[in-house]
Amino acid sequence: MTKQYKNIIYEYSDGVGIVTLNRQREMNALSKSLCQELSHLMEIVKDDDAVKTLLITGGSEVFSAGIDIEELVKLAPHQYQDHFEPIIDYYLDLYDFPKPMVAAVMGIAMGGGFNLALSCDFIIASDTSIFAHPEVKFGLNPIFDPLWRRVGIARAKEITMTGEPIGAHEAERMGLVNRVLPAEEVMEAAMTLAKNIAGKSPKVLSMIKRVSDLVPRLDRRSAIEHEVELSALLLSYEETRTKLSEALEKLKSKKRK
Repeated sequence: MTKQYKNIIYEYSDGVGIVTLNRQREMNALSKSLCQELSHLMEIVKDDDAVKTLLITGGSEVFSAGIDIEELVKLAPHQYQDHFEPIIDYYLDLYDFPKPMVAAVMGIAMGGGFNLALSCDFIIASDTSIFAHPEVKFGLNPIFDPLWRRVGIARAKEITMTGEPIGAHEAERMGLVNRVLPAEEVMEAAMTLAKNIAGKSPKVLSMIKRVSDLVPRLDRRSAIEHEVELSALLLSYEETRTKLSEALEKLKSKKRK
């Protein structure tokens, strides 16, 4: 990675690209430039075959307090459209990213920070983390789409219309996060998960990720047909046939013992 970023830190370890938000003094507020840097990085990483999984964290103190309010209040009304236009691309880059993503959340994840965590396929959270969509309290609307896909319409309406915070254990109970751990264990657990996934076939992972987004929108017959067609496609790959043959040979060896 040749480009140096100001608002994020990028590292690589054993198939995992690690992104750390780097605006600690601003509670990792999502400025326009931070969003653009993250979009730029993801555009590069998605074509980097060495990176199998992406891990996003805000560090040990805070994940992200959300959109940069200080930046917003400095804008004149005629500047809003130009300001938010690249933010659309940022969200699409997040939600269309083809590789598995893991969020390691410690501290607060609010508004846009909550959205960033929700864009990941897995969320490992500290037991002191707090999630919230407080936008309604400031006369703004939250991004509703990623939330309802995770918890359903009824829960998403409650979270966005009340603006009340959600503690880590409640978030786990409602399916917002995958696991809650003491803060000092979060990064290790997130890295273990990311490396585990990175060891799987990139083609299969990409397909599973696409399927998980598409299937909930299909009727049952269309969903089953689509997934069976994918199975047939994967079986046509030499990599898949080799792994199946190896698995069969191991099974035969166990039976012979």
